[in-house]
Amino acid sequence: MKADDVFWHDCVIVRVVERPTESVAFHVDYPEDWENDRYVEKTIVFRDVFSYQIHEGPFDGPITILSATESAGHNGSRSIRLDTNAGFRELRFKTLELVGGHVAA
Repeated sequence: MKADDVFWHDCVIVRVVERPTESVAFHVDYPEDWENDRYVEKTIVFRDVFSYQIHEGPFDGPITILSATESAGHNGSRSIRLDTNAGFRELRFKTLELVGGHVAA
């Protein structure tokens, strides 16, 4: 799956589950019907993670993803920058998956 296949804007991060070098799973409230303000529980899973960095400052309220920018990495990896209302997060990984519900990845 490509980053462009995910509707990132206004995804509210509920929890992040890290399994070093294996996966990083973002449990989010996903805007399924953005115009009618309808959100559903989904999990955005990054697999074969090489790095995960958080560059955010103190913020009051839920962290919300505003946009995502993906680029090619090295040796088949991909990089993504997730801009949030508190700063940004960066990941380097191999595969991306969007699944229904808040699941343990």
